[in-house]
Amino acid sequence: MPSITRAASTRASGGDWWVARGDTVQLDARYVLEVDGGFVDVVNGGYWRAEPDVAARLFAREQVSERELYYRTAFVFQTGSPAHRWLAESQFVGYARPEPGLVCIRVFRLV
Repeated sequence: MPSITRAASTRASGGDWWVARGDTVQLDARYVLEVDGGFVDVVNGGYWRAEPDVAARLFAREQVSERELYYRTAFVFQTGSPAHRWLAESQFVGYARPEPGLVCIRVFRLV
């Protein structure tokens, strides 16, 4: 199965938008990754919600596990890089969690 052989870096482009609807936030993030000498355009959409006690802990800058909140995403990848074409030919989902200064997303390819 193909994989990314080293860490990707995010290019200085893109953006993200959060739209709150009650206790649920709809997410839309778009950015470009540089990986293994190629570029991959990423569209990442999903949903975030947390129980009030978990949200309070997050806002107090406490660490919470991804099991304690609903932070799920789905990815669409586009690339002209032959080595990464497999990314544009499959569906991916992610489990996310906030960490100090960043968001950590575990990404899974659906087979």
